[in-house]
Amino acid sequence: IMILRQDKPLGHNMEQNILHGVAVSIYPHGRFVHVNFKAQNNLELLINVPEYAFNKLKLQKNETISVSLRKESLFLCKRKDFTK
Repeated sequence: IMILRQDKPLGHNMEQNILHGVAVSIYPHGRFVHVNFKAQNNLELLINVPEYAFNKLKLQKNETISVSLRKESLFLCKRKDFTK
């Protein structure tokens, strides 16, 4: 998962699978910062961002951001039905 910067153009491999949403919470965890992202379609993602990258992004809680899900890194899994 890559948090997109507003001031940088998108690379050709990042034009698909872009989600827009809000950084609902941000908290440090060792050398990383956990960003809890909630997309407009209510999908929630926990993004681990290296501390140095987080500092460059200057993210703040409740800030609207966009993220890119790399196509080659997406894997779909069949959901098991536990109702039976």
